[in-house]
Amino acid sequence: MAIDFTALGNEIKLNPAGLPYAGKKDDQIADILNTPNRQTNRESLDAGSLIASIVRSEFAALAAADKQYVQLIAMAQTMPLTATLKTELGAVFPANSATRTNLVALMKRPGTRAEELNLGGSPTASDVAEAKRLVP
Repeated sequence: MAIDFTALGNEIKLNPAGLPYAGKKDDQIADILNTPNRQTNRESLDAGSLIASIVRSEFAALAAADKQYVQLIAMAQTMPLTATLKTELGAVFPANSATRTNLVALMKRPGTRAEELNLGGSPTASDVAEAKRLVP
């Protein structure tokens, strides 16, 4: 996938996230963009991670229909993490429960600023130089 040079150039020039681009060389800017220091939404949920996040006593306290729902999801092995699935799973466990806290954390993964911007890949130093040339 090709890098979106206009989006990359605007990111560097406008710096909406307040990252330390100023005074940095192109390779340093690329490193900043490619460092996994952000929380990015997961695209899918695997059954093992789901099951590992559930506190047994909280599962035991669920209504029968909620238990069946969780079991149904777990049987799928891997599921796309859609907005509907996030909402439904969130509704199964009480707001302040350990399981719900675990599930909220499970919905995220370490990601990069480049991913957040959907640049079309991980920019290199030469990509940064080209973006800066196109968006002065």
